[in-house]
Amino acid sequence: MTLEKINTFFYVGLLTSFLIFLLPGEYKIAIYTPNYLGWFMLFLTGLSILIYFWLLIVDYKKKNFKHLIRRTLFLVAIIGISVAYWFYKVYSY
Repeated sequence: MTLEKINTFFYVGLLTSFLIFLLPGEYKIAIYTPNYLGWFMLFLTGLSILIYFWLLIVDYKKKNFKHLIRRTLFLVAIIGISVAYWFYKVYSY
């Protein structure tokens, strides 16, 4: 697999995980555990974070700081928006 495909998978996986996160909780939770959609979101989130650290090391070794900074800012933005949305949902009731 080329590095561009892995990079694309990182962005698509993280964005898909974020969009599933925005869905109401009833769609992601079964009785006591996550349902298939919830497990898919957790799997994509974990896989995206692992791919992020792997690409971080590869970019650092190749001294490709432009991609490293762009990917880091995208990850931080997604995490920031997720936390802000979570606080909004918690304190809106």
